[in-house]
Amino acid sequence: MLDKGDGVTQDINEAVKWYHLAAEKGNENAQFQLGRMFERGQGISKNITEAVKWYRIAAEKGHARAQFYLGLIFSSGKDVTKDTVEGKKWFYKAAEKGDGMSQLGLAKIFEREENYVEADKWYCIAAKKGIHKKDF
Repeated sequence: MLDKGDGVTQDINEAVKWYHLAAEKGNENAQFQLGRMFERGQGISKNITEAVKWYRIAAEKGHARAQFYLGLIFSSGKDVTKDTVEGKKWFYKAAEKGDGMSQLGLAKIFEREENYVEADKWYCIAAKKGIHKKDF
């Protein structure tokens, strides 16, 4: 609420404080949101190491969006050493939960690997959700 100003005055710094408290207590959505804030530098200094840390904590609990962002970060090498194997692992976990963008990310990795059968399979699964190559 505080981060978006939903029903209250927007206060990013206060949102970071509360997300951090909830994340430390094990709330996986707060862990994910804190990761997003660290990745964006929103209300806190941008820190990809901290972002990955919080995404990983949430992802290991099964948070599909955290898994997607880990897949994206590692497969692209965005501010980290590129690790396609690690990216593929996280995309796969979220894709299996039905996350369309992860399905698309997985398809793109398979396409780069020239594994067109798997790429087509995942492109089709994502397309059934209305997500296409241009969306990634």
